[in-house]
Order: sequence, then C-alpha cells, then structure tokens
Amino acid sequence: MRFENQERLESATAINLMDEDVGYAVTPEDMVRTVAQVVENGNGRAILQAERESACSSCHAAKGCGVSNISKLFSAKGLKFEAGEIEGARPGDWYVVGITQGALLKAALVVYLAPMLGLLAAAIAASLAGMSDGWVALAATGGLAVGLVAARIFATSSRIVLATRPNVLAPLNPRPAANSGCHVVG
Repeated sequence: MRFENQERLESATAINLMDEDVGYAVTPEDMVRTVAQVVENGNGRAILQAERESACSSCHAAKGCGVSNISKLFSAKGLKFEAGEIEGARPGDWYVVGITQGALLKAALVVYLAPMLGLLAAAIAASLAGMSDGWVALAATGGLAVGLVAARIFATSSRIVLATRPNVLAPLNPRPAANSGCHVVG
C-alpha cells in the first residue's frame, strides 16, 4: 500500500474505497477515523494497534469515578488488527485508519439489536403464555443468551468482518508522543 498523494487523502475528494451498499466512493468525511501504530509489517500484512480511549481520560473527576476505574480494566490494551502490508512502514510508525460509518452502524445494530430482540421476544412469549414473573425473567434471560449467540454468529460472518476491517488511510505526520492523550482524528 503506497501513499503517493497524501493531500488527496486528507481532502474531501474520494479515496479508493467503495461502500457496497450505496455504490459510491467513500470520502474521508464518510469514515470514522482514529490512529494506529504499526506493530509488525511484512510478508503481505501489517499488524497495527489502536489505543482504546474512554472519555474518562479527559474528565476532571476521573480519579474518583467508578466508571473510570472499570474502563481501565477493559481498555488497558490497545486493539490489534491486521491490514495489508504498508510499503515503507516500520514498527512504531503511526497511520490514520478508518472504517465507513455505514459499516460501523450495521455492526452495532447486529451486536446490540439481536440480544435485545431475543430478550424481548422470549419475555413477551412467556408473558403471553401466562407464566409467573419468575418464569418470564428466566425466559428473558434465555432469550438474551440466544440473542447473544445469534449476534456472535452474525458478527463473525465474513461479510461483516470484511466490512468492518479498518482501512489504512494515510501516514500520520508528525507522530504523536507516547501517552499524549486522545489520538482521535477528525
């Protein structure tokens, strides 16, 4: 992957990505972007790591907040992902990466809607069957479990995985300093 014309990538002109559902070229404004650091590059692939940031890092009450402490448990590591080999990239280099807003929305719908629908459908069916509240709650829990399994199956389908695979958009210059806070671009 080469970046010969970085200005073209940063402008509102179309980049070489197509959104299959709408059939037009995707512009940088149509993408959710962040930065990621190259961990490994070569043999036809690159491994990048994007930092996970929560809004807690910019909040003045972060030290005494329970949500801040919980977010530290789950976001200590960055998210690693694979992309095509990036020509000239070395471990430690930073790149702007992004996914289309449409793909992100569809993935969120699959992940959140399927469990919720399973929970509601099972609870309503149990209630209509005349079951007591305890059995309705148990049925709702079972429906939630079925919905979570369905979401997992849909989320790991090849089409959704390919649609939500981050695209490397451009090198980031200058490189951000380590632990300099939020690196969200856009």
